[in-house]
Amino acid sequence: MEYKLHNGSGGLCCKGCSRQDKKLNTYDWLADIPGNAEESDMVEVQFKNTRKGYFRNSNKIKLEKGDVVAVEAAPGHDIGVVTLTGRLVPLQMKKANFKADARQKLSDDDVFNLVKLANINPGDKVLDVACGTGIIDKHLLKLGAKNVVAIDLSENMIAIAKSKNSDENLRYEIADFYDFSEGDFDKIVIYNAYPHFTDTQAFLTAINKNLKKGGEFSIIHSDPPSVINARHSGVAKIVSKDLESADEEANIFKELFDIVQTVDDGEKYLIRGKKR
Repeated sequence: MEYKLHNGSGGLCCKGCSRQDKKLNTYDWLADIPGNAEESDMVEVQFKNTRKGYFRNSNKIKLEKGDVVAVEAAPGHDIGVVTLTGRLVPLQMKKANFKADARQKLSDDDVFNLVKLANINPGDKVLDVACGTGIIDKHLLKLGAKNVVAIDLSENMIAIAKSKNSDENLRYEIADFYDFSEGDFDKIVIYNAYPHFTDTQAFLTAINKNLKKGGEFSIIHSDPPSVINARHSGVAKIVSKDLESADEEANIFKELFDIVQTVDDGEKYLIRGKKR
């Protein structure tokens, strides 16, 4: 079961029963006091080593220290561990001089320029894989896509995507890409999600069966591999793999696809390939 939290510009999902037992930084001496968790709707989440963030539990989901959570960031997802709940969280936020709704975020223009790398042509049928809350879907339509199908495993993220984007040429579906099969897409776009597809063979097979001959896939990231790998280190290794340079990573696809373009300049990352 997946749960959703919102802080206005991002979200957080708790992946079922997964919990970390390792010692964490903040000692919550109020944890066992009845009603403590209800004293504040803010939750502290620790990412790589010492990096922390704070998220509003607007849905009043029951979370405990040690729960492994996936945070929907402005680009992609971060994996972290709940380190603090309840009345101590606002005190920690004040100590860290943290504003509840402060968050770095790509502008619409930034996202649009990244999506342009996918070479969308007027009339294309496009599959948005691991769409999250549908960040790129309006841009795909703006670029001329005739039909966009956006899929994600998370029911909650799909619900948010539907609330944000409504168009007769856009369809959202809860689906596992490994099992998904429509087989006639002109373009497949994987935006800020590729490292979470840890079964390489299944991923290649899914792309191949869903692209028409001559169709193209695009793996797009808004950060370089060094930043992505640092973000996904530690706890995130449970659900992600390291990302190599675009040229190195492209070698994985060459058995089934012709590599059309790679970009890896520190600001954007692209692997674009065409089905033979």
